Amino acid sequence: LYNTSYAIPRASNIPSDSTEHKVTVAIIDLKPELSYDAVPCLSPYCFLRAKVKNSSPYAMLAGPANIFLGSNFVAKSTLSDVSPMEDMTLHLGVDQSIRITPLPAVIVRGNTRSIGKSNQ
Repeated sequence: LYNTSYAIPRASNIPSDSTEHKVTVAIIDLKPELSYDAVPCLSPYCFLRAKVKNSSPYAMLAGPANIFLGSNFVAKSTLSDVSPMEDMTLHLGVDQSIRITPLPAVIVRGNTRSIGKSNQ
């Protein structure tokens, strides 16, 4: 994204004091497709990932984002530029409710033999 503009639906007073100010442009309700990533031999943790389509009319600019599930804060994430109707993947961190315990591999040792009729 190189150029975008937003119409903010309510009045906002922004002081002209040469410092950074934040204004909420929109609160967007998106429908995520949730999945988990895990590598049990490296970590006992399970990581939550969300695939989302930006179904809003807004282009999302790269930067930090607060992620909520309903009214509950879930995670902070970093967005890359996302155009309307574009898919994005958000990595939401460790799901504390899931713990993975890797089981030791079972090694079977023994002799190998052919089974069948022998030609004698």
